[in-house]
Amino acid sequence: MKKIKIKLVTLSLFLLLCMTGQTLAQAGDDNYGEWGGTTDIFDYPVGARAMALGGAYVSVVNDPYALYWNPAALENVQRVGFGIYHTNLPMSTDYNYFSFTYPTLSFGTFSAGILRISTGDIQLTEDDAAIIGEANSSRSLFMFGYGFRPFPWLYMGTNFKIERTSLPNYEGNGNFNESALGADMGLMFKPQTREGFFRDFAVGFNIQNFLQRQQRVIEKLDKTPRNFLFGLSKGFGSDQGSSHFLVAYQMDINGNNDHVPTFHHFGLEYDFNKSLFLRLGYDYRGEQANEASGGKVTYGMGVSLFGVQLDYSYWTPRYDVLSNSHRISLVYNVGKTRKQRLDELQTAELERFKQEVERQRQYERRETIVKGMEQAQLFYENGDFPRAYSATNRVLALDETGNDPEFSKARTLLADINTAIEQQRNTEFNKELVRTREEAELKRKQQQVKEHYQKALAFFETEDYTEAMRECDRALEIDANSDLVRELRKTVEEDLKKKITVLVTRANSLEQSGRQYDAIQYYNQAIQLANGNEKLEGLIDSKLRKLERRLSRDETLRRANEYEIAKEWDKAADMYKEALKFEPNNESLRQKYDDMYARANATTGKLTGNAKDLYSQGFRAFNNGEYEEALKFYEQAREEQPFNKTLLRAIDVAKERLRAKQSAGSGK
Repeated sequence: MKKIKIKLVTLSLFLLLCMTGQTLAQAGDDNYGEWGGTTDIFDYPVGARAMALGGAYVSVVNDPYALYWNPAALENVQRVGFGIYHTNLPMSTDYNYFSFTYPTLSFGTFSAGILRISTGDIQLTEDDAAIIGEANSSRSLFMFGYGFRPFPWLYMGTNFKIERTSLPNYEGNGNFNESALGADMGLMFKPQTREGFFRDFAVGFNIQNFLQRQQRVIEKLDKTPRNFLFGLSKGFGSDQGSSHFLVAYQMDINGNNDHVPTFHHFGLEYDFNKSLFLRLGYDYRGEQANEASGGKVTYGMGVSLFGVQLDYSYWTPRYDVLSNSHRISLVYNVGKTRKQRLDELQTAELERFKQEVERQRQYERRETIVKGMEQAQLFYENGDFPRAYSATNRVLALDETGNDPEFSKARTLLADINTAIEQQRNTEFNKELVRTREEAELKRKQQQVKEHYQKALAFFETEDYTEAMRECDRALEIDANSDLVRELRKTVEEDLKKKITVLVTRANSLEQSGRQYDAIQYYNQAIQLANGNEKLEGLIDSKLRKLERRLSRDETLRRANEYEIAKEWDKAADMYKEALKFEPNNESLRQKYDDMYARANATTGKLTGNAKDLYSQGFRAFNNGEYEEALKFYEQAREEQPFNKTLLRAIDVAKERLRAKQSAGSGK
């Protein structure tokens, strides 16, 4: 059988090598041993946006094309998305790219994709030029990327690549197949500042083929060269503005061959409302041995609507074998952004925290009622009427309406205690009257004793033990033999010590369980009761100061929540700002702070431009009872004018109506 020759195989390989900027003669030179001695066969750029920016994309990319350009920038991708790109090259050659990107909430961003270059319908002939069949040639690059942020300002990522080559076998039938494994490594630096020059500033760096792929192609073992991509970008325009500008620069250096020039890329992008994009770029080729330097101008535009971004570019390639071309790429985003998902999660967590606080409050209230009544009943049955009186009134203090049926038993018990105290007092007074001849003086003294006793009892009820003891001492100065007063004073002293002990014990327990704020309240109560006792005051003050230094984020959040409920926006903003010191990366807290700050500084002004249109759409949805849809439009309008009181009020009303509607729907 005659040896089979493959017609056009040489031409196809020439196309692939010419994409790297060299000739077949150079590929055979000993100095050019890696993919024709220049760059990777897959270095032909992907994505119309990147091409329109002249290839200055390593520090700019924020879409599924980050898998190719810089895996560290995968963390820039905010929504689940797909990237699709197709290019027709000469000689029936196709260049296709597809990727999928999934940003998680706390474990970085994952991505997978494929980059494929293929030539079909290659005619196979024998020596007599007779066509005996056709063959296909292809090289596929399967990519698996991961990006994460170890610090708010630092992005890191890697891209593992598996190349699969399928070429016609020039020595026999079938195809020649080879596989190779490689990897890229990327970094990105983005200062986390909202003011100054470094706002919206980024530095990107990607080592393409950090792990070099190597495989046998035809008769030679080749490996991909390393390429170093370095880029800078700076955005201009405020968050509230409708127009934004982006300036970008990128430098490409081939790390394996001095014959390869350094490429410089420049890009400029203008966008209006993040919907319409105009782009201009310049792709400059540095001087190469035996060749002059030069550059090509690129330009393009893009449209982003409803999660779909369509980009166009007019690309003048640096490779002479390729013609000028129109390129279109597609990005399709699915679902909500990472920030929206985080906000929903944090909002749900804050709501759960509020509900837990309310449940705990109701539980403690019920426990106070039950235990207080048990204690009051026990004191009453033992004849300890002052303590029974105090315990019953502490329970009745929880009756906000004054006629709650739940407290009817407590009101009945209080009436019985008052009757018993009156009877006890009358009995003692009558005994005193029998023992003295000076009835008038006795009555006067007893009246004074009675007044001091009543005052002492009132102070005892309010747990003002210091004043209660003073009133008892005044009564005893008049009648030192009053068993009732002495008993009351003894009771006050005992309860004072017990109260201090209970408060300190309770504070210690709360402190151990992480409820520091509640513990501080108990310590403050204890130190007030210990007024005058330097030893106790010093001990409690030491514990209090130590605890105050250990106040946690939950305390700050609770106070912020209280101010928010009370609509004291400026104080709530200060508290959320303080909470951010504990968790500076918490986007939900950042959103809370921005919301409170906006409310504290909101002004009454007219709605203009897109904000006015969005507000009108939301108003129509609100009137139709579509509160969730109305809330979306109001939130979008607020992004345009965050300090507008009308929008803030509309959002609050829509949320109230939505909660009421959901509660009615759930049967609550």
